[in-house]
Amino acid sequence: EGCSCGVAGRCTPGSGGDAPARAPAAPAGRDAPIVEMEAVTKVYRQGVLDVQAGTLQFTGASFDNIPGGVIQGQGTIALGGATFSNAGSINPGTSPGILTVTGSVSEEASSAINIEGNGTTPGTQYDRLNVSGALTQAGALNVSLGFTPTAGDRFAILTFGSRSGQFNSVTLPSAGGLLFDTVATSGQTPDTLYLT
Repeated sequence: EGCSCGVAGRCTPGSGGDAPARAPAAPAGRDAPIVEMEAVTKVYRQGVLDVQAGTLQFTGASFDNIPGGVIQGQGTIALGGATFSNAGSINPGTSPGILTVTGSVSEEASSAINIEGNGTTPGTQYDRLNVSGALTQAGALNVSLGFTPTAGDRFAILTFGSRSGQFNSVTLPSAGGLLFDTVATSGQTPDTLYLT
């Protein structure tokens, strides 16, 4: 089953997993909404969970993005005690933007984190995924740039409380004769994976 979210603040499991579930943007002058997910939730093949703004709050036991599912947006996914397993795609932002997960994320072999960039400012010019808890790396990390950066530019594309594992594949841009690599920090709050 998929789910559909309403502005009233709860997401009710329903039929039709191809319909996007959305945490709607806040009306002008109002706080962003909080949408609660109450049951075991799955984003199905070709389903899209678009967290546009506000908070998608989980009170259930698990949240699974299966192969073919897409999680995107620039709001917050608050897991509470739920476990989050990603076997589909995570596309932070709405090209660009920052998607935040409060809790831990476990990437599976079929998963992909897709980051796009068109400048050097996070959130407004390039994507970032913030994970407050543990990030278990696997699957693919794909980074694309739509501009030519300057030598020495650095992009904080992932932040996390801790990390383990490694990506099965990393696709990095080559722009203006520059070659990129990823560098991770540890012992900071938060730890960060940089594109440099």
